Amino acid sequence: MIKVLVSDLVLIADYMRLLKQKDAMWLGNHIVGIDNMSYIIISSLDIDRLSIIPTKGLIFNQRELSKFMKSISIESDFEIDDSGMINTTTLTTIANTESMNVVVNTAVQKVVEQHISQSVNIDRQMAVNSIKPEMDVTTDLQDLYKMSKSSGIYNYIYDNNHLMTLFSGIFPLAKNDKIFCTVMDINDISFIARFRVHKKTCDIVSYLHFRRI
Repeated sequence: MIKVLVSDLVLIADYMRLLKQKDAMWLGNHIVGIDNMSYIIISSLDIDRLSIIPTKGLIFNQRELSKFMKSISIESDFEIDDSGMINTTTLTTIANTESMNVVVNTAVQKVVEQHISQSVNIDRQMAVNSIKPEMDVTTDLQDLYKMSKSSGIYNYIYDNNHLMTLFSGIFPLAKNDKIFCTVMDINDISFIARFRVHKKTCDIVSYLHFRRI
């Protein structure tokens, strides 16, 4: 059994809202959007604000979690039965009978762990091999803020050697957010772009792998 304080759920709910993902996994001190596993949207949680660091990936639905949070009192605490390897468990308040489903899925967790490991390695490589320091590209990508999810693609010329095809909704953007970008060449035909969306309360990072055109 995992005991979770209400402050943990408040933090997870806030980050899920900022990620703008339907479903996200809470694993360790990371919250990871899992709507599209072909690329990763990830944010690190403030360890000082967490009562636990779960070693099993807990998948929350943003809408269900938001609804659940409105039904609880600030005095509530919770228990999660995580004994099953792949199962749907119930997160139940000790103070009342309200509950919601939380998925513990080791299959998805393996993919998320791999993404987290890759992102850490990418950050380490970029610290040594980055071709340029991190750049504020907010002005360059201002059209992305205006695009709806049905708007299609947006071609961004970072420089003469790095052309990126982005699409609407790829970053969880709000009006006052800023976007920073770092690019690292992998080889002669591909490179990785690390986009950091800076929000008031946290940073959300997306890693994208591109082929040179």
